[in-house]
Amino acid sequence: MLFNPRTETFSRLDPRSREIMEQTVAFFEAKGKARLKADYHERVWYDDFLSFVKTKGVFATLLTPAQYGNSDGDKRWDTHRICAFNEILGFYGLAYW
Repeated sequence: MLFNPRTETFSRLDPRSREIMEQTVAFFEAKGKARLKADYHERVWYDDFLSFVKTKGVFATLLTPAQYGNSDGDKRWDTHRICAFNEILGFYGLAYW
């Protein structure tokens, strides 16, 4: 199964994970393919992506071990959703991955 941002619904994920994936796809789609390619070739540092990750709490949500997470269970280490996030990053550019 290949990742396709136009057809992927992330329906297999919980609501918070689905929100992260959808926002990440929207971030990259807003940049556009031309800019992603130009940034890659020019070796532009992706501080806008790092700001996005920080603002949205992506790493805190996806990469925090459960014992250090919150009581609602959103913040937990979950390989399934980490893989879903990695598919997005790999699709839009291995530099992000």
